[in-house]
Amino acid sequence: MDELKFNVPIPPMEFRELSKTGNPKLDKELDRGNRLVKKDSQRKRESEPH
Repeated sequence: MDELKFNVPIPPMEFRELSKTGNPKLDKELDRGNRLVKKDSQRKRESEPH
């Protein structure tokens, strides 16, 4: 079902800004990875004594 999202035409300039790799699938993986990393560093920060 996710494939449908990427069939929407996006203006080239906007697309270049939105897309890190030029490949929506790869971007999605990158975003998921970044989110996991962010969550992880947040968790570390919260567990550290201030």
